Amino acid sequence: EEQSSTNHSSDHHHDLHHHHHIKLGKHLSPMKFVPLTRRDVTHYSVTVTGLSIGHHALPSQILKYLNDHKGTIIDSGTTDSFLSHKISNAFHLAWEKTTGKKYHNRVQHLTYEQFARLPVIRFELEGGISWSVRPEAYMELQESSLS
Repeated sequence: EEQSSTNHSSDHHHDLHHHHHIKLGKHLSPMKFVPLTRRDVTHYSVTVTGLSIGHHALPSQILKYLNDHKGTIIDSGTTDSFLSHKISNAFHLAWEKTTGKKYHNRVQHLTYEQFARLPVIRFELEGGISWSVRPEAYMELQESSLS
């Protein structure tokens, strides 16, 4: 079995019983497939072969933490993605090198120009697939409370 990887967050479902794909939404590039890491789990886990923030690649030593236990689960049907806390130092350092600012998960007020300079987070996956997560996919717009 294979799991699809796209450059656009869209809903899709893989029916394990009938092996059909149902695709809703628009893809920005042709569908590509990545081999599943494990068959003994109920999640679609894949192997990450590289991770970068902008032009800063995280050290290859962190890959063991992204690929341990269940592997990395990529599910476009959820709103959040979680990476192992064991890579947080490397992630934070690469974020700071790229943006010049410390990484945090608090509300930020950004101008359009600041937002446009946020980096792409790129996952390299087994099978030679590159999955790019653009700022509009990892940042949430908060409506202003100002009237």
